[in-house]
Amino acid sequence: NNPNNFNDADGDGIADVVDLDVDGDGIADVWEIVHFNDIHIADDVSDYDKDGYTDLQECLNAIAEELTLKVFNMI
Repeated sequence: NNPNNFNDADGDGIADVVDLDVDGDGIADVWEIVHFNDIHIADDVSDYDKDGYTDLQECLNAIAEELTLKVFNMI
C-alpha cells in the first residue's frame, strides 16, 4: 500500500506519471515504445530479436552510440 496516494507500478517510490521506467526493467519506457510499441515486451533479460544481446544491452548500446555521435558532432 502506498501512503503517498500515487500510482507506482514498479514500487520504486517514483510516481508513474513522472517515472521514466514504469515497469522497472532498466529500459526507458520511451525506448520500449519506439522499438516495441509496448513497455511490457522487453526487459533486462529478454532478447526479442534473438541476436545474443539482451534488449537492455541493445537500449544502452543505442544510447551510447547516439551520445558518441553527438559528442563528435556527427548528427
